[in-house]
Amino acid sequence: MKRLTVMSFILAAALTVAGCASSAGKAQNFSASAISIQGPRGGYIPAILTIPQGGDGPYPVVLIAHGHGGSKTENGGFDLLAEVLARRGIASLRMDFAGCGDNTEDFTQGNRLSYMLDDLAACKAYLQTVPEADTSRLGLLGYSMGGRVAAVASGRDPDYKTVVLWSPAVLPGAEDLYAFMQLAGEEGFTALYDTAKAEGAATYTNAFGAVQTLGLGWFDDMVTVNPLTEFSGFAGKLLLITASEDTIIPTDHARRITTVAPRAQEIKWREIQNADHGYGIYSGEGHLTELTARTSADFFKDTL
Repeated sequence: MKRLTVMSFILAAALTVAGCASSAGKAQNFSASAISIQGPRGGYIPAILTIPQGGDGPYPVVLIAHGHGGSKTENGGFDLLAEVLARRGIASLRMDFAGCGDNTEDFTQGNRLSYMLDDLAACKAYLQTVPEADTSRLGLLGYSMGGRVAAVASGRDPDYKTVVLWSPAVLPGAEDLYAFMQLAGEEGFTALYDTAKAEGAATYTNAFGAVQTLGLGWFDDMVTVNPLTEFSGFAGKLLLITASEDTIIPTDHARRITTVAPRAQEIKWREIQNADHGYGIYSGEGHLTELTARTSADFFKDTL
């Protein structure tokens, strides 16, 4: 494994989306289309396909996985990310997992790691039918729980050449979820898990005040699939992005992912200063979101 490269960004480094447009490659314009992809469990996966226009296609393409209870837009954060990618000549596809965004599948029973991996695979297969997408130059970005999905998927599937993770929940078991779920450590998680075993589901209130009910499958997948072990087979290029003020997925938790892939061609770590777990997406701090999106897009541009 190549030596880990570390750089910490300061707020003064943030640049505007307009500036991004002036520095992009040949593909300055783009199209964004809402589509439905046949899912592996009989329903459809709502997604947005963004394609650069006016450049030399087919284009490298990035699949984008949202966080727990998030969506394919992530309150506009992923809309910005897709635009920044497109202005660098990179296509993207982002989807809603079960019960999230426009996906009508039941959240309680459908929102689990194994199903998210299946849905991601279905979206990847769909890209094979898109003539503008060059799937030989395939990237993957995951945010928070989507980072867990991305770590497992890219460790298993060598088609993913470049991976970017935003504050990924990658520790074994549910340790990374204790703060988000407001649990008293392993004891609190075990109590919820026991409820799910007895009743088929368990309800909790997360750190942002949302009440969610998780099915037994969610708990089973959390404890049986170890993202760090799965990612050990990754042989591509990784950029880990963390947030200096993140209390949901602390930096030292997320950085474990940089230590487990000895065959990785390149591993870099960037920390966004003064950002919390939302990277400005949910706090109205657009400059932080722009910086995070541009940092990610630049890495994909350089490596795909």
